[in-house]
Amino acid sequence: MKIKKIILWLLLPLLSLGLFGGLIVYKGLNNYKPKIYNYQSYINPEFIPVIEKKYSYREYKNNSEFNVAIDNNKAIAGISTDYMIIDLINSKKLAKIDFKNAFGIEDPKIFYTDATIKQLDFFDKYIDGDIDGDGQNDSFWEFIIPVWLNNKVFVYNSSKINDSNIDFKNDYSHINILKQLTENGVNGISWTNAPIENSVIGSEINNGKFDTKIDLNNYKQRIEQFSEIVRTGTGHEMNNGKFNIFEDDSDVVLQNVIDPNSFIEASYLFNGDALDAYWSSDNFTNVEDGTIKLVKPENSPSFIDGFVISSSISKQKQIELLVDMNDVFFRGKFMTKLEIEEELVDGDKIDWEGIPSIYNFDYVNYTPTSKGEYEFILENYFSDENDPEVVKSFYSLDMKQIFPISPLTKELQSKISAEFKRKLRQ
Repeated sequence: MKIKKIILWLLLPLLSLGLFGGLIVYKGLNNYKPKIYNYQSYINPEFIPVIEKKYSYREYKNNSEFNVAIDNNKAIAGISTDYMIIDLINSKKLAKIDFKNAFGIEDPKIFYTDATIKQLDFFDKYIDGDIDGDGQNDSFWEFIIPVWLNNKVFVYNSSKINDSNIDFKNDYSHINILKQLTENGVNGISWTNAPIENSVIGSEINNGKFDTKIDLNNYKQRIEQFSEIVRTGTGHEMNNGKFNIFEDDSDVVLQNVIDPNSFIEASYLFNGDALDAYWSSDNFTNVEDGTIKLVKPENSPSFIDGFVISSSISKQKQIELLVDMNDVFFRGKFMTKLEIEEELVDGDKIDWEGIPSIYNFDYVNYTPTSKGEYEFILENYFSDENDPEVVKSFYSLDMKQIFPISPLTKELQSKISAEFKRKLRQ
């Protein structure tokens, strides 16, 4: 009897601790919200509270953060970049999108722009055959809802330099663009700190052939070639922090070039950020719209940022997620231009807030991947501008020949980032 009492006395704290721990776990499970990841500033802030009613919305600066979260089952979905998605597909971390049950469509590609389809099709050859075991080789488009299609461009602030003597002479190589800018008063350039995307353009000086493939054998050479482009074009080393500023946040890159008090007069950034910079008064009220001028390199890597879903969740949970996201974010992507017009246009008035994907463009300014969105915006969004064709040049992509970046393994992504960082610090 005494022994039993002693054992019971010894067990009581453990039982209490277990009960208390169980209550914490129970409470945690009942308050748990699955995580969805997205790049910083890639969504209209008004959408976030709606998403967070059921999900935990997270933003990141570095794409690898999302890949790690998917790998470790810490995220159920998110937006990532095409060349980084392939590795997740081949490692069976991503599920095919159930377009039929979520959106009521069999073939989403009928809604995509030609450039989007070319970009998607490029990655088919990198998928390891039949990922889901249905007996058929899989295609990249089955795993992704493309949201934005981007490429990289240069911009400069015409109020900070005298650009009357700039003449590219039909040579839009990165070196010549940089030479023309620096020879005409540019004393500081802000770059998006994107080691992989920046390294790719190094191939432009590789026997005159632009090659977006980076592998374990050439990645150090590509980074050195990028460094050579910067050095030859600007007269400054890439690690000269008084001339070349590398920023993780693309918003900071565009703010630098607009800010009249910044020494930065030019930037290398995404075309969507360039469009945002064009409307300078939205960022700085004392800077006129149109102050920012655009220069498109002849060879520019292209990217699709798209929504993908973890294979760790059930088919029913995926459909529920897609329906939720469609209501607040996607709707408009799988609509024709006519359907969008019928819903948004009333006489000479347009309700830009009426369809989520259109309203999101109004905030983000990146180039849509779907024909309906793209054509509706191209026709209507720029009509009030003094020179609409100039503004449209920021929005539209000259993609007769696209330059997707070949997929990279996690190991290679890590090595490129480390080597690029080392180059900046040496």
